[in-house]
Amino acid sequence: EGELEAQVSAKADLSRLLDEKQTLLDDQDKDLIDLQTQLRQARGDLTRLSNTIDATEMDRERIIAAHEDEIEEVMAQRDRATGELAQLEEKLNDLQYAFDQSEAFKLNEYPVLTHENAILQKKCTILKQRCHELTEKTMTWEEAYKQQGNDLVQHSIE
Repeated sequence: EGELEAQVSAKADLSRLLDEKQTLLDDQDKDLIDLQTQLRQARGDLTRLSNTIDATEMDRERIIAAHEDEIEEVMAQRDRATGELAQLEEKLNDLQYAFDQSEAFKLNEYPVLTHENAILQKKCTILKQRCHELTEKTMTWEEAYKQQGNDLVQHSIE
């Protein structure tokens, strides 16, 4: 009987231990199922995150390409502006040279020409006076010749 009680007690202990182990195994199975669920969710999250990263990378590439196009356009505009600036600087230099030449003429030649012009105006005035005097003399002579012609005609008629 003592042995039977010991065996029943050992069996009860073993049954309890087995129940504990089964409970532990069930808990571990439940934990494993939870971990599998979490793993599936994490894989889903990873896939979504990977898709988001891929989409973001494509957006980044598109933005970079757009900015490269904008940069190329800005560079082309800068090159055009640089060319126009060079042309304007050359034109400015030409205008400055022309202005300097004009100033030099004004300082050097203008007084000479002004003096020559004054002399020519005096000569022109004298020439006009002499032309007027000659015109008057010519008219006087013309009248005298007409008078002499009339006198000769009158004289020859008489």
